[in-house]
Amino acid sequence: MRGSPCADGEGKPVIPFACLIALAIHSAPVPAMTVSELYTWIQANVAYFGSPAAGVSWKNSVRHNLSLNKYFTSEARRPGAAGAKSSLWTVRPDAIPAIQVSHALPRGYGSLLWPPCE
Repeated sequence: MRGSPCADGEGKPVIPFACLIALAIHSAPVPAMTVSELYTWIQANVAYFGSPAAGVSWKNSVRHNLSLNKYFTSEARRPGAAGAKSSLWTVRPDAIPAIQVSHALPRGYGSLLWPPCE
């Protein structure tokens, strides 16, 4: 996403965290990720969040979106699996059309976000 319309002139993303999270989960081989995997994906794919300017408060926004946004669900890992204490987050299959409609890019950046900014 570096250098794409997903970022403003200073590199800060112009799309909502819900869309970044959905894109991250959608990009995984198995469409489910832990919070830690989401952080890693966002830092690797959105230059702003990998820079010191972003700080760490954006991680609170990721957790907030996961826990309060109806688009995401969590499921416990099987006992004995690596990282069994952390939940796997997924995008509800019926949520994809809702993400398309409710998270359009701001004026001048194109159309709908699914798949976001590819």
